[in-house]
Amino acid sequence: MRKRVPKSSRRLKIFDCARGQTSIEYLLLLAALLFFFSLLLPVIQKSYALSFFSADVIAAKRFSSALEVRALEFAFLGDGSATTLTAKPVGEWVLNSTPNSITLVVKSTPLNATKSFEAKFPNNPGLPETTFSTETVFTLRKENNRVLLEYS
Repeated sequence: MRKRVPKSSRRLKIFDCARGQTSIEYLLLLAALLFFFSLLLPVIQKSYALSFFSADVIAAKRFSSALEVRALEFAFLGDGSATTLTAKPVGEWVLNSTPNSITLVVKSTPLNATKSFEAKFPNNPGLPETTFSTETVFTLRKENNRVLLEYS
C-alpha cells in the first residue's frame, strides 16, 4: 500500500521553486535598476559641476562689482583710506590687472569653461596675475593719490 503524502507538504515544494524564481526576478530587477542609474551618473556629475560653476560665476560677478564700486569711490577719498573685500571662490579664480581695469576669470576644470569679468579701476593697480581657490582678503588703500589693491 502506498503512503499518502499530506497536501501541505506538496504545497511547500511548489512554493520553494517559486521562492527561487522570485529571488532571481528581484536580482534581475536590481541589475536593471543599477544599469539605469549608471546611465544617469554622467548627467548627474555634469549638472553637479555646472551648479558649482554657476554659483562661482555669481560670486565672482558680485566680487567684481563690489571691487569696481569701492575702487571708484576711493578715487574721491583722501590718502590713508582703506577697506577690505573678501573673495570666496568655489573653484579657481585668476585676477589680472591691466591699465585702468582688473580682469577676474573664473575657471571650471571639469567643464573646461571660463567666464571673465572686468572691473574699472581709477589707475593701474600694478597687481601681478594672481590665482587663488580659497578665501582671500583683498585690501584697497589710497596712497600718494593712487588706489592700490593688495591681497593676503
